[in-house]
Amino acid sequence: MRCSAESLRCGARRRIIRAVLGRSAIGLRSSGNVPAALLPWSHSCNTAVVHFAPVPTSHPRVQLTVDPELAAELDAIDPQPPSKARLIRDLALRGAREERAEQQRYDEALDHLRGIANGEVDYDFEAAERALADRDPSTGR
Repeated sequence: MRCSAESLRCGARRRIIRAVLGRSAIGLRSSGNVPAALLPWSHSCNTAVVHFAPVPTSHPRVQLTVDPELAAELDAIDPQPPSKARLIRDLALRGAREERAEQQRYDEALDHLRGIANGEVDYDFEAAERALADRDPSTGR
């Protein structure tokens, strides 16, 4: 089965097919006749729907400059990762989880201090002073 140039609708569509199928798409002649088996859409040649190979992602991308500091840290983790993008993504997710955990600890500490200030939490200030007096001033421990 052959499709006519009219079913391809324009030269741009032929260029897209060439890009998808590569140079091996010999059936893409200037006459516009294309064997149906080479077309990336359904076998009925009157449709204009082109099915392309899936794209890597539909999510927004982020451009990142790998400066010497970041490069050194990435090399310290894995000098030759299978995927540098995957490594950076995993590190970003871990960092985000750690930031959330740190924010939660901070919020809990503030709630505890507010409880002390409002008298809701019993706190022995004298015991705290004794504990601070027992610390070594040079190390703070």
